[in-house]
Amino acid sequence: MGDRPYVDVLNFMVLMDLNSIEHSLAVGELKVYSKRTSMSFNYYEKLISWAEHGLRHMKRRCEKEAWCNERFKLLEQGMGIFGNALVLCSFYTKGLRVIPEPVVQYTELDCPIKVGTTYDVGILIEEDVRFILLVEVKLYKKSRENIPSFPNVEYIYEDIPKPLTILSRCGAIPLGILLEANPLPKKAKVPPYVIRANKIMGRSARKNIYKSVMKWLINKQIIKAKD
Repeated sequence: MGDRPYVDVLNFMVLMDLNSIEHSLAVGELKVYSKRTSMSFNYYEKLISWAEHGLRHMKRRCEKEAWCNERFKLLEQGMGIFGNALVLCSFYTKGLRVIPEPVVQYTELDCPIKVGTTYDVGILIEEDVRFILLVEVKLYKKSRENIPSFPNVEYIYEDIPKPLTILSRCGAIPLGILLEANPLPKKAKVPPYVIRANKIMGRSARKNIYKSVMKWLINKQIIKAKD
């Protein structure tokens, strides 16, 4: 799929048709809806448009916009939301349907994903198989800090370690995305259900995030590599 078009308005890159960000998604019996506890759709749309240029640009824009600066007077408080917006932008601009802060409403009876669990991002994948990617996003900001945990993903893989088995039971795959604002220590051990995306500060952020996720799905034989 090609990138969605954008226009430059007063030096501000605006994604076209942002109001089509999904409020709910469903695959089979699995249904999720957007809880949006952190902020409204309008604010998410703005952050996603800023994310076109990476995390550094998002921080600069936030400092200049009253609504954002007031909400995140200490920018560290907004980093989690910025990470969500980066992931949403990475897939939205590839033409995929995305949902912010999805809550699991219904599942199949034998699906290990708990009803009521909230994720950071939902992505509808329609490649070789149709499913929802339920993503927990964490930002690694400072060198030498501990690798963050992914509790809403970890408990599922403790029960069923194979993504294909989870997919067959749920119509969804939970996944952790670790965004590296600073590089991890060389000896850091990342769980197999967590992917790393680096170089997220500039314009290559959305490309790197998208590629990292698709590579993981191909390596796990969930989708096929394109010729």
